[in-house]
Amino acid sequence: MGPVISDNITLENYLADAENASPENQSQIAQVVGVVGKILKRIYKSVQRASLAGLTGDTGAINIQGEEVQKLDEFANQTFVDVFKQAGIIGYIISEEMNEVVRLDCREGSENYLLTVDPLDGSSNIDVNVTIGSIFGLYKLDNTDWSDIREALQPGNKLIASGYSLYGSALDFVFWMRGSTVNGFVYDIDGGEFILAYPDIKIPTESRIYSVNAANYEFWDKPTQKVVDYLRTGRKESTTRYVGSLVADFHRSLLKGGVYLYPAHDGAPCGKIRLLYEAAPLAKLITEAGGGATTGREKILDIAPTAPHQRCPTILGSAKVVAEIERIYRENN
Repeated sequence: MGPVISDNITLENYLADAENASPENQSQIAQVVGVVGKILKRIYKSVQRASLAGLTGDTGAINIQGEEVQKLDEFANQTFVDVFKQAGIIGYIISEEMNEVVRLDCREGSENYLLTVDPLDGSSNIDVNVTIGSIFGLYKLDNTDWSDIREALQPGNKLIASGYSLYGSALDFVFWMRGSTVNGFVYDIDGGEFILAYPDIKIPTESRIYSVNAANYEFWDKPTQKVVDYLRTGRKESTTRYVGSLVADFHRSLLKGGVYLYPAHDGAPCGKIRLLYEAAPLAKLITEAGGGATTGREKILDIAPTAPHQRCPTILGSAKVVAEIERIYRENN
């Protein structure tokens, strides 16, 4: 699908209308999405100037994932924390870049909200100017009286908002929030506003495009190999497109149809994608857009997290293709 630009609908106006027209607590959700939008503008500006501002390369630190922390990773993470601290509208943040959950000072009534975030997805591509982005999810906690963060973790079907951004030739912000549809906004640099460009996104039900790192083929189990064999040769005019940046591959799949896969393999028995702040938010968004989200063996949105940085095999895409993949896994399990 191509953009349908409406100069009259800015992100600010859209969120204001959502607050007025939607049920209880929608105001809080809209405020969080609005703050995320402000953060994305800051990060995008730094991404554009990264090479000139000394923000490329790694910091020398290793995060909880065992990955090198890029300078822009650190900047993006700190931006999320600092801006939400100042906003005072959520109680907790779980981030890819932080070992533990961060508790924020917030106003009364906001302490029951948890934001999960991958501040800069695809950061290994920063130095070569490949599209990267941010991913977020928002949960309403039942209470804050828990002795262990694991007691607060919820499956993706409990999300009340989720979305992602792309820092590429343009800044795109695609999100869903409870009571609404999936919508995509594009940042107008001259006007300084996000403009609605992709209203009510619906993923095509079927597509010949698939995105997977085929170099892992020999390390996959037999059912996964059969799935990829089907995607490659079991359909006419199949084609592969793989950027290696989750948000970039996901965005193409959402708009043009297709499927993104990061299955488990010998070196990553639980897959690579983190459940709370990557797989679940994108699974919720694509499901709301009419697509499917699975590990191959269970629905991603039904997985009850047991740890903040838990991983899961991830398959996201057009509904018919995902259903066929699930059938292959069932028959070859």
